[in-house]
Amino acid sequence: MIRRHAVIFAVVLVGTSLSRAASAQSAQPADSPARADSLAPGRLFTRWLFEQKGDSIFARMSAKAKGQFGSAERIKSVAGQLIGAAGSEAKVVSEEVVVRPDGARWYLRAGEYSTAAAKFTVMWAVTPTDEIAAFGVAPSGRPIKLP
Repeated sequence: MIRRHAVIFAVVLVGTSLSRAASAQSAQPADSPARADSLAPGRLFTRWLFEQKGDSIFARMSAKAKGQFGSAERIKSVAGQLIGAAGSEAKVVSEEVVVRPDGARWYLRAGEYSTAAAKFTVMWAVTPTDEIAAFGVAPSGRPIKLP
């Protein structure tokens, strides 16, 4: 069962190359937690994901992310797969925003789901103007290397 979910929820990151600086500095432990109010965009985007509001998510994506992801329908499809396999979000286990040395903000939200034994982490890369630069879903408990 966990393998099935791992395959379904393989990380789908769009715009994974937020900058060359992020890649060059990814091994440095200079990431830091952000202010609590910076949780708001990630919470909103996650709510939209579970409400299957692909059009709202797509409208907030950066131009590069839109080009790489393709359409609001594709986002809605990913959301449908998540909900179909894992169910609804039953409990938020943890959430945080990590600010990369290059300024990229990553919202990470680990949760338990109504029909899945495994926990999953929803990830959003948010630009300084609160656009979505990337997003993904992966099994929780595994090391996540942010681009």
